[in-house]
Amino acid sequence: MLKKIIKKTFLYKPLKAILKKLRKLKKNIILKKEEAKKLKEEKRRLREEKKEQQKRLKEEYLANLFTYEKAERIINERYSKKHDSQVVDFSNPLTYTEKLNYSKLYNPTKKKSLLTDKITVRDWIKKKIGEEYLVPIIAIYDSFENIDFKRLPKEYIIKCSHDSGSTNIIDKNHKLDKQELSKKFDYYLNRNLASYNYEMHYRDIKPHIIIEENLGANVEEYKFLCFNGKLYYIWQDFDNHTTRNVYDSNFNLLDIELTYPKNKERLKKPTKFEEMKKIVKKLSKGFDQVRVDLYDVDGKIYFNEMTFTSGNGMSSFKPSEIDLEIGKLWKLNTKKRKKLLHKELILEK
Repeated sequence: MLKKIIKKTFLYKPLKAILKKLRKLKKNIILKKEEAKKLKEEKRRLREEKKEQQKRLKEEYLANLFTYEKAERIINERYSKKHDSQVVDFSNPLTYTEKLNYSKLYNPTKKKSLLTDKITVRDWIKKKIGEEYLVPIIAIYDSFENIDFKRLPKEYIIKCSHDSGSTNIIDKNHKLDKQELSKKFDYYLNRNLASYNYEMHYRDIKPHIIIEENLGANVEEYKFLCFNGKLYYIWQDFDNHTTRNVYDSNFNLLDIELTYPKNKERLKKPTKFEEMKKIVKKLSKGFDQVRVDLYDVDGKIYFNEMTFTSGNGMSSFKPSEIDLEIGKLWKLNTKKRKKLLHKELILEK
């Protein structure tokens, strides 16, 4: 009865409309709350997914990342094969070869790169000891294809500016084979000793081909090992680098084998030995360790190269105790490893 009376009042329809709107509003509020809840859950889910994805990407990055730690492992794989399964103690290097491996990986400098580059080192040599000690250069090229062989003399030396072991002699006993030489220099020019041997000071050296004058058949090369500007050892290779003699700073033959057996028949002291020692002292000053290589050509001295990673740190000594004895001469800075060990190692720029 009451319902019928209400229906007849003039307020019924407006009230009904208001109630309908309220119910709809309530429903919308409930739906919005549910949507808000779903949206919140979706945002949380997306955050979790993003976090998980970032974690996976970081794991993948670290798995593929080439670090100093990985370089140490590879160096030790190679070192152990040449040193009776011994490995380099990078945390506390003591022997000479251990310190060479530490230094090549952790202690590269711009100056080492400058002086290892066979082109840029020439200006430094001019200032230090004079241009007369430089082997004359015939030409420099960026690629083998650019070499104008018609303009070259019959005899010359061809090598790269940025590596070690690329020297080729062209003379009456070593005839020019362009095809074979092209293959070699295609390999040499694309080789980076930072990537291959972890000799990091080679990384930033731009590759070039150098054509030098051939100094003739009477070339004797002497390698002077110095620590803090003082000469300690000298060695000389014979028989196409298959025998080697090691001397003290006064050129007395030592009972030491450095990778290769001794050659007792070849004990020729350089005719300008004292002058060589003076040159070596000047060039090695300011370096904790360096090998200065010089030529003696019938009494005329020429500079060859500055070597900061002799034998790539892989040479072996007999007796083995000599390695430690020489290592004691090197006051090596070993602070960098802690900062760099787990960081990315950029092998090429």
